[in-house]
Amino acid sequence: MNEHHTPPWNDRRNVGEYNPLVHGFGPLGTGLTPTVFETEQRVFQMTDDQPELYPFNLDPNSANGLGFSWLHTTVGTNARSTSASAYLHPALNSRSNLDVLIHTQVTKLIETETNMYTGVQVAQSATAKRFSFTASKRSYPLGWNNRNPTATDAVGNWAGSGTLKSRHFLRTRRPRRRSQFAGPEYFGNSMGTLAQYAENKTGIAAGNTLVNSIGFVRLPSDSPLPKAGDPAAGPNAPHFQFAWLNTFYANDGQTTPTTGNWMSVSIVLQSPTSRGSVNLTSSNAFDHPAIDPAYLQTSFDIDTYVAAIKTLQTLMSTPAWDGFLLAPFADAANLTTDAQIEGYVRKFASTLKHPTSTATISKSTDRGGVVGPDLLVKGLKGLRIVDASILPSAVAGFPQAEIYILAERAAALIKSSCLIR
Repeated sequence: MNEHHTPPWNDRRNVGEYNPLVHGFGPLGTGLTPTVFETEQRVFQMTDDQPELYPFNLDPNSANGLGFSWLHTTVGTNARSTSASAYLHPALNSRSNLDVLIHTQVTKLIETETNMYTGVQVAQSATAKRFSFTASKRSYPLGWNNRNPTATDAVGNWAGSGTLKSRHFLRTRRPRRRSQFAGPEYFGNSMGTLAQYAENKTGIAAGNTLVNSIGFVRLPSDSPLPKAGDPAAGPNAPHFQFAWLNTFYANDGQTTPTTGNWMSVSIVLQSPTSRGSVNLTSSNAFDHPAIDPAYLQTSFDIDTYVAAIKTLQTLMSTPAWDGFLLAPFADAANLTTDAQIEGYVRKFASTLKHPTSTATISKSTDRGGVVGPDLLVKGLKGLRIVDASILPSAVAGFPQAEIYILAERAAALIKSSCLIR
């Protein structure tokens, strides 16, 4: 991926916290936190104390996706780095033939020749005027994964159109009371923090400080859970993830305490096997589709969540956390049996909003799938899909990097097909 590591705004040394050999020299800025809290110190003390159980991973961007690491985010020296700042803004400043439409919805794909769809109709609301555009070579729908069936249904149904399953990451958080508060300068004085950032781009708001340490973990090799095959991408891919947050981060349905100092641990199911669905509700592109995420429908998913919480309970009982943790939050205080843990997960688990796989990619010879390896919609000409919907499954990590890689590869395919160097 075309990214480059950047130092934080305060030039905090990152030596030993990432591997420069697995980072590049592209336009997208990434970096580590400018502020280290005791939470991170405890996490990495744990990896020092028991590396055989909790191994330190210098950089999860390497071929090894397991272990406990500092979290890289798409924050440059003091500002969020995005596809807009890294790719789009430079192009807008240098190309007079590039326009960007915002708050605009594709309402219809237009057939310009038999099975050739290079025209699009767009509008900004259900009652707004429609505008039509025709691409000289091909059209490329990009956008919200859950909206793809809406646009593609306008050209007719093919295998899987509008009904392909999507995967979602799940998370539940287990807050615990701690002996000190890690981030009072932001959470206790957010207006002052934001004013400081607006004035000189410094302070806690000038970098990622909500999650600074993260762990990617596999089920034990002797676990009976993957009986029907391991859903993870390979032996170096995780089944679940831990992320430490320097505050009380409430699950849906929980009330944030008004007193006390808290930390939370987010538990993410990284290799889910449950599948949901996205289906059209009408022919109006502005009507929301019917989304059924179908969380926790398989025994593997719920049993893996139970195993993850048990792992966390053991992990947080290691000597590295002595003197720091006082007591768990009331909702999580009595999780001693598998049934109690399952009940907690089913009550409080929520989504990370990483949907994928509503227009999956597959081999050109496969009857299933919506697009082939060239990202062209099967059976049609001139129409590519370039977004997270083509991913065959949820990635065992965060999907952001994969989507950047997908977009860069799509750009290369498009330029090659148009004989552009």
